[in-house]
Amino acid sequence: MRTTPGLPVVRKELERSDHASKAFPRVPPHIAALNEQQKEEQNKGPGTIFLNHNKCICIYCLIMSNPPTFVLSRIRPLGLRATQFTLLQALSQAGEVSQGTLRGILAIDSTTLTRTLAIMGGHGIRRFAMSKYAKLSAGLLAAWLVFSLSSSALHLYRNAPNTPPTAFGIAVVTPILLFLVWFASSPGFRQFVLSLSPRTLTLVQSMRIAGFVFLVLGTYKILPAFFALSAGWGDIAIGATASLAALRLANPAHREGFIFWQVLGIADLVNALALGALAGVIDPHGIPTAAMTVLPMSYIPTFAVPLFLILHIICIAQARRWPTTGFAATDNRFRTPTPQGQE
Repeated sequence: MRTTPGLPVVRKELERSDHASKAFPRVPPHIAALNEQQKEEQNKGPGTIFLNHNKCICIYCLIMSNPPTFVLSRIRPLGLRATQFTLLQALSQAGEVSQGTLRGILAIDSTTLTRTLAIMGGHGIRRFAMSKYAKLSAGLLAAWLVFSLSSSALHLYRNAPNTPPTAFGIAVVTPILLFLVWFASSPGFRQFVLSLSPRTLTLVQSMRIAGFVFLVLGTYKILPAFFALSAGWGDIAIGATASLAALRLANPAHREGFIFWQVLGIADLVNALALGALAGVIDPHGIPTAAMTVLPMSYIPTFAVPLFLILHIICIAQARRWPTTGFAATDNRFRTPTPQGQE
């Protein structure tokens, strides 16, 4: 069946349709096949325009009127929604940005953005974006541990009696300062750190129950008694209560108690460091702390103590972002808010 009325108009629309197929290279396969069919039939000669070309013209008009529909047809098999696709596109162009900056770029409210990120995280997309920081952090921790053990084996931390332990001070302070600078300057790393489980980070502090070693060394007069007793019992107390703090306090309902426990852990570490550094000043003729400058004890102040301090800082930063309203006690990681007076 042939038709001749309006032939110039139809030909003009077909030419524009060909131009549209070049402008939109990712046209769905069935549309591309129809366009090829148009080209073949156009080459048969004048007046060979069939009615099925009207279908192609309609499709072309649909493309021009609503291009996002055809873009979404390509991403729908991936399980992405329009908002999620827009979010990924914004991240690919903007790079590492904070959630507040991303909210301004997309011009959406905080609730929608948070819900979209949570959904994407459930599908593993957000975890994939954070995996590079996890690998980088693991590599840096391993390199830090190797350096700590190697420098201890080379006796780089030994110092003359009754002199300030300068090398120890550098070994303790440097990792903490580098972490704080990276945390403050990199939104992506900060987001990765804040996404870690505070319960898991707190459970790591259970290792400090090994502080009984200080008590043993103090009993055999290898370490000064005032230092061994304070550092030993402080670590034992924190290590013994770490599981309770992780299981009972690591949630918004016990925000103040969780932060208080973390501050106690920091105070214990700072107290031990201060006593160890000032041991020669407190008792110039007493037992020195030379045992802490050689393996295996040198591992504690050069690696374990800074790491525990960093974990305390992360947990406090996480808890400060928790809401202060009442929460229902559940077994889930995220609690559901309850009205005041119904706790």
